[in-house]
Amino acid sequence: MRILLSALALLLAASPALAQTRPPEKPQDDSNIVVVGAREVPPATAKRFVRQISSSVDGQLARFAEPVCPLVAGLGPDAARAIEARLRAVARDAGAKVGEPGCHPNIALMVAHDADNFVKALRTRFPGFFGNLNTADLRKALREGPVHAWSTIEVRDELGNGADSDDDGIQYVGVSQASRITLPTRQVTVKSIVVIDDKAVVGKSVVQIADYVAMRTLAGARPPKDGSNVDSIITLFDKGSTFTDPELTALDQGFLQGLYASRDDVNSIKQSGTIARRIVNNSKSNAKP
Repeated sequence: MRILLSALALLLAASPALAQTRPPEKPQDDSNIVVVGAREVPPATAKRFVRQISSSVDGQLARFAEPVCPLVAGLGPDAARAIEARLRAVARDAGAKVGEPGCHPNIALMVAHDADNFVKALRTRFPGFFGNLNTADLRKALREGPVHAWSTIEVRDELGNGADSDDDGIQYVGVSQASRITLPTRQVTVKSIVVIDDKAVVGKSVVQIADYVAMRTLAGARPPKDGSNVDSIITLFDKGSTFTDPELTALDQGFLQGLYASRDDVNSIKQSGTIARRIVNNSKSNAKP
């Protein structure tokens, strides 16, 4: 991910417009992911939640295969380090691999003044940031709002090999173990980027910001449709949001853990079933009497 690191360095050097707004300081201990006040979740509620926020790619849910390595830009150094540490802790709790210090970043959070114009400039100056996004996903990434998020997804075969493209851009992968139960491909998140407007982070804690970014990047979760009542950190920046929890909800934690516990060689229906069951089982274990 050298392109991500080098482009960020150039961008930061050339753009004084990046916000230096410092969110509230982090709690004393953010190394453990603790969900408080958890209640038992009915299976129907868990299934509906997964359906509301998940986003499939060619019939599968994508996730990171390589170790997660976050980088935060546009905030003061203390806030940036706190968010990076929290992202690593959430990833580890979810069951994702986590990179060693000094690793090349594959998750980037940028807090920018006027995020809409910032992302447009990013698209013009560093198109590599947008990877292989199709037209629809690129349009979503550029859509005006306080948050812009997108991921580069790569299709791989059962051995982890990337796809080859022909002259028409059609991707092919090797197939050797196809069956009625498993698929010959899996969708792998290669890098994920979130840009948040500096005005939107005011009043948000570093834990809230980090947990929101974790859901958008580690899980590819999307905010639900307008008006949907969802108990999730993913609604933190939604217009008219009343979300006040200090961190990931029990549903969020179960979603992340279920995604990384699910098989990557099955379709999204089976993966979603695993996620929903993890949410239900977690809620039973953590429910307060």
